[in-house]
Amino acid sequence: MQLSRTIFLFSFLLLLSAEAEDVSPLFVGGTYAFPGEFPFLTSLQILSFGTEAHFCGGVIIDPRWILTTANCIMNLPIFGTQQAWAGRHNLALRSEAGEVRVSFSRTFIHPSWRPWMNNDPHDLALVLLTSGLPSSARIRSIQLPEFNQPIPNGPLIYAAWGGIGLGATILQKATLFPISLTECRAAINNLNFNGNLYNDTNFCTGPLTGVYSACTGGFGSPLVHGTSPNEVLVGIASWGVTPCGTVGAPSIVVTRVSAYVDWIKATTGIIFIVLSLAIAAALAAPADLDRETRVVGGVNAFPGEFPYIVSVQWVVLTLSTHVCGGFIISPVWVISAAHCQTEIPTLGRLEMLAGRHNIGIQEASSQVRGISTFILHPDWAPGGVGPDDLVLFLLNSPLTFNDRVRAVRLPQPNVIPTGPATLAGWGSTGSPLPPNILQKLTKPLITLEQCRNAIFSLNLNGDLVDDTNVCTGPLTGGVSACSGDSGGPLVQGAAPNEVVIGVVSWGITPCGSVGAPTGVYKRVSAYNAWIQQNTGIVAGEMKIFIVLSLAIAAALAAPADLDRETRVVGGVNAFPGEFPYIVSVQWVILTLSTHVCGGSIISPVWVISAAHCQTEIPTLGRLDILAGRHNIGIAEASSQLRGISNSIVHPGWVPGGEVGPDDVILFLLNSPLTFNDRVRSVRLPQPDVVPIGIVTVAGWGSTGAPLPPNILQKLTKPLITLQECRNAIINLNLDAEFLDDSFICTGPLSGGVSACSGDSGGPLVQGAAPNEILVGVVSWAFIPCGTVGAPTGGYKRVSAYNAWIQQNTGIVAS
Repeated sequence: MQLSRTIFLFSFLLLLSAEAEDVSPLFVGGTYAFPGEFPFLTSLQILSFGTEAHFCGGVIIDPRWILTTANCIMNLPIFGTQQAWAGRHNLALRSEAGEVRVSFSRTFIHPSWRPWMNNDPHDLALVLLTSGLPSSARIRSIQLPEFNQPIPNGPLIYAAWGGIGLGATILQKATLFPISLTECRAAINNLNFNGNLYNDTNFCTGPLTGVYSACTGGFGSPLVHGTSPNEVLVGIASWGVTPCGTVGAPSIVVTRVSAYVDWIKATTGIIFIVLSLAIAAALAAPADLDRETRVVGGVNAFPGEFPYIVSVQWVVLTLSTHVCGGFIISPVWVISAAHCQTEIPTLGRLEMLAGRHNIGIQEASSQVRGISTFILHPDWAPGGVGPDDLVLFLLNSPLTFNDRVRAVRLPQPNVIPTGPATLAGWGSTGSPLPPNILQKLTKPLITLEQCRNAIFSLNLNGDLVDDTNVCTGPLTGGVSACSGDSGGPLVQGAAPNEVVIGVVSWGITPCGSVGAPTGVYKRVSAYNAWIQQNTGIVAGEMKIFIVLSLAIAAALAAPADLDRETRVVGGVNAFPGEFPYIVSVQWVILTLSTHVCGGSIISPVWVISAAHCQTEIPTLGRLDILAGRHNIGIAEASSQLRGISNSIVHPGWVPGGEVGPDDVILFLLNSPLTFNDRVRSVRLPQPDVVPIGIVTVAGWGSTGAPLPPNILQKLTKPLITLQECRNAIINLNLDAEFLDDSFICTGPLSGGVSACSGDSGGPLVQGAAPNEILVGVVSWAFIPCGTVGAPTGGYKRVSAYNAWIQQNTGIVAS
């Protein structure tokens, strides 16, 4: 009998020879787990000489990080490749659906662990993977405990592969109970071993009857408390007594994770801190020109005083920190400095934190958004101070505007600002630690000539200041933008009509130097055209033109022969490019796709369509947006394909296949459309205007022939009053109560022409190009299409939804 981790230097050789059919128990008394029951558990594998073998367990604490024991890592041979296998249940199978295998990038062993001492207490190691694990039903991370959180009194669940002899291949589990320090030491002493090996950073599990025991291959595996998906990682199996199942011995001696939470965070934080320092180093240009700008000499802002500012957060594992500022120009667009994106290491990700005042605490006003895509100015050259230091961030879902979160106005093009301006940010105030509370500082603008001369007088290169910059004084020192405020806003004017005139770009170190400009900024008015080209937002109007399209297929026919599958019957071929704002909403399954709905582009990233195009589509597959098309049956050079980042269904819409009110949806594209002569947005109507006269509908819906057309169809029709529409429906012995004031209808009632299947969500427009106005969204029609006496289409009146559209997208009628 001996004390052992049962992880010997050559224990993996035993595993290499294990037979695939071996299902001996993981530990004495264990039972089989269910597939996916422990999605945070990985099998650590050694790949050598063409053979794979499990040698330890490991626990996912972040997509890039695995926690295991030091002994598991130290006893690996110098040859072979190590991998973490996630999503596995039966290791005897060559592969399993949903599994992911990722190689080790680097390992970190606890610095106090002493490999020469058998059963040393600090038995922990971290594994950094070469790439992040995806999240799925079979793969996710587990929550860490608080630092020095006590061991729960209740039962713990232990899960692992391994076992007596050659080891088990099916994942096992057992319920174990912690025993006291005194009881554990006494049990080990009673076996004539040194109970003092047991440290207060360990704990033991019972019972001592030998009913349960961990054995070969199970070390490095987790002991958890709580129910899925909120389990907390309490311990990592460290060592035990052999032979496994010895009566009177603790079932497992466990490394208590809560004793090492600070080390875990610090170790993963080593990379985090080093990368932060790397950012600091990379952002300082020669001759003390510094991009890490912060407010020196500022004062605390009031909560909500700058509702358009965001904190750009760098997130690595579970840690996040403020690295830059940015400002909101629409519900889905943020502007910042290009170097805030390009000089960040690839490890981790950026997130946007809006509505904050104190970034050191939780605030109810906070809104966190991920980044769907970013657009660097094409002339930006990473690696040094320079011109065109701008980036646009497209958020993964729209911000909700309120008194703490809103957009700031853009300036008029090419205006050169003068007078005082105000800077805001969370950058350092000059004290040892940067502030958590938002700072502000009002400063005078100085001319470019004054700015260049000041920099030259410091024996630095003033020619770095070009005509797209603005600079602030005074030159007396003591106040400055400095580290942490890059990308933030420089504004003029009083709330709520502030205009953003500059983006914090770079400054002079040390911050607040006498004779130096207090900040160098990108002049926003030099970039209006670039901003509008990529976002659709123009000065003063806060418009976002978004191109999104939606579509729906067969299951949309409602009772009483009111049909949501609208198509153009009696129409004619459109000319290529005649409707550059229309999109085909494509339903994609595997490699197959089909047109199911239409939609209208209202900005480079927004498409409006019918809600039923989203809610009545089967969950299998996905929707894509196809813009710039004329013939959807062939490949066209003008085509632009986009995915959908987010969708916003009108809150009044009731899914379920029935025709009803509020049948509108907004689609946020995963990247902006490029506007040209074949792709652009359509104008929104003025609020609450009820259109009259002649209108045109366009779409790829059926023309009445056996097969729907590939070429875009168009049809011009007269609008009829709601009363005429209701009467026509009632005359057909159908219920017209659903037809509220947010609808419009088209005639004539003579039959033969109609919107029908496949045109749902598409545009009904008035006016001549390029000033067409979107008056309606195709919602429903009659079957058979073109029925005599029936309205030729029912549409949602867009002017009834201006406020909802603006609330969610920032787009207003032009």
